[in-house]
Amino acid sequence: MMTRRVIVSTLALIVSFALGGGSVEYLHQRSDQQSKQAFDQKLRCKVLADKYIRGVQSKDENRASGLNQVDYNKSSNTCFASINVLKTYGASTPAETSWMDYELVDLVSGKVDLIGFCNENRDCGDGKDIKLNQELTDAFKQAIEGKNLSAKKVAQP
Repeated sequence: MMTRRVIVSTLALIVSFALGGGSVEYLHQRSDQQSKQAFDQKLRCKVLADKYIRGVQSKDENRASGLNQVDYNKSSNTCFASINVLKTYGASTPAETSWMDYELVDLVSGKVDLIGFCNENRDCGDGKDIKLNQELTDAFKQAIEGKNLSAKKVAQP
């Protein structure tokens, strides 16, 4: 009778270890798969951002774009990029006609939210450019977290 209890207890212990080990292995594989999917999505977003920048720059020779951040929003299944754009209008005095735009771009739909802008010669100093960069970073974080973008409507120069 005692031997039977020992055998049943031992078998129960072995089955518990097997189920526990199998569960842990399953969770590891699932986590690895999710990590790979997240990496693939972020890589896809980076490719879309590079393609977007090349596309808009090829259409406008007076535009130079710099990619700040790019990431994937899982809830809306889209990619967002924060981009600084230097636009130069006219050739006589580039300093007077250079504008810096701060844009949040939905790379899948192509929607561009202009967060702000400043004239490189007149009003990008005194911390305005730092403030605009922070506003762009905040808008980017909101977009990635799936929060409604409360970007102010800005008139372009």
